[in-house]
Amino acid sequence: MKRVDLSLASRFKLFRELLGFSQKEFADKLGVSQKAISQWERGERAIPAVILKELKEHLNLNIDWLLTGEGEPFLTSSSEPVKKKDSYEGLSQEDRELLELIKNLPPKDKDLVVQLLKRVAMASTSGSTSETPKNF
Repeated sequence: MKRVDLSLASRFKLFRELLGFSQKEFADKLGVSQKAISQWERGERAIPAVILKELKEHLNLNIDWLLTGEGEPFLTSSSEPVKKKDSYEGLSQEDRELLELIKNLPPKDKDLVVQLLKRVAMASTSGSTSETPKNF
């Protein structure tokens, strides 16, 4: 790909669009607000280095392309961009429903559920599941 005459913000937006994510989906994937994505795409705020690192490591973002417009958007030997993946691929319907319930909990409740599940998992590997975890 030849040099694309776009701003960093425009290339960031193009990268998201090439992946097939809405701003909200991309925000959820990155653990940031949709507003942050919008501000980055309009060039109102700098994209944090930690986010750029995540994008490079997990979605094959070519940082050189993002900064300069030179090269390809994706670090891959294939010309096909990384496609949006089904995060529930390979899970049973019951597991999918459980994950959706947990996903929609407030953070404090989600932390409690995770603690409980860890304790149940530890108890089941030691052979004892009848004991009620403390604090629950």
